[in-house]
Parts: sequence; structure tokens; C-alpha cells
Amino acid sequence: MTFKERLSKEKDNLTKIILFNDRGLFFNLIERSAYAFCTRIKPFKVQVKTLKGVDEPFVSIGVPVEKKDRYLQGMKIEEDDQGNISALLREPIDENAFRAWKNHVIEENKTKTSSEHTPADIPFTSVITENKDSNDTLIRECFLEVKALNIASMTPMEAMIYLNNLQQKLKDIK
Repeated sequence: MTFKERLSKEKDNLTKIILFNDRGLFFNLIERSAYAFCTRIKPFKVQVKTLKGVDEPFVSIGVPVEKKDRYLQGMKIEEDDQGNISALLREPIDENAFRAWKNHVIEENKTKTSSEHTPADIPFTSVITENKDSNDTLIRECFLEVKALNIASMTPMEAMIYLNNLQQKLKDIK
């Protein structure tokens, strides 16, 4: 199932929490399902993401696969052939409450990211040369960038991309 199909499935969802199975350690919950889970079961750290071809940012959370039974205890569960799980809600999702929550999460995320360093904020501008002074400068720049980095605010993918860029930057130092 493509991510756009997932967003489409969530668009009118007011009656269940849908846990999309990515065959990894976490189920992915987006939009209304993320809202229902965070407000009715357990608050999780919410990620705000954008996707090319999607008009507005969306919210998502990751729920550990191994804890699914504990979190969904007592709920009526349906599973499809792709391993996605739908947990039926006792009360429907209030669309206005969802919109207010989502807007709050997006605004909160903007406030946090504007005051923190993220990989996109840290330019890789140094040019590697054979000159020892340049290498020392490059190593010092990398050290300061890593020191200033707030890794706790990064997603695992952002951290991997940052680490890869840093490795490429330091690759030619001898």
C-alpha cells in the first residue's frame, strides 16, 4: 500500500485506529489514528512530515509491534492480509478536536525546530584538500557541528542521513 493510499484511507476515518505494518519493529499510525492513539491510549512523540504531492503536512507516530497487544487490550481487532491492524473505537473521533490537535502539534514542531539544529540547518561547506591545515579545520568544523547537534530531535532516518553526509565529508582525510 502506498503512502498516499494510507492517507486516503485515513481521510474519512472516524471509527478506528489503523496500525500500518511496515514489516519492521514499529507499526505506523498517521493522522486520525495517531490522534486517537495519543489521546485515548498513550501519548507518543508525534512526528510532522511532508510528502511530495500531498498538500499539507501530516502527523505520524510509531508504535512498537511487540507492545501492540498491551495497547489494544479490550478493543475489537481486525487484521488484513498485509498485516495492517484496525482497532475499533468505542467513541468516534471528533473531527474538530483532531484538527485542533494536529494544528497544535504542527505549530509546536515549528517552534522546536526553529530553535534547534537539524541536519538541514548545518551546511557541509568545507572543501577537503591535501593541506594539513585544511584537514585540521575540517575536523574542527565537524566536531563543532556534532557538538551542536540535537540528536534527540532527529528521526532515525535524519540521523542516518546526517551520519552519511558527515562520513562523506571526512572520507578523504589522511
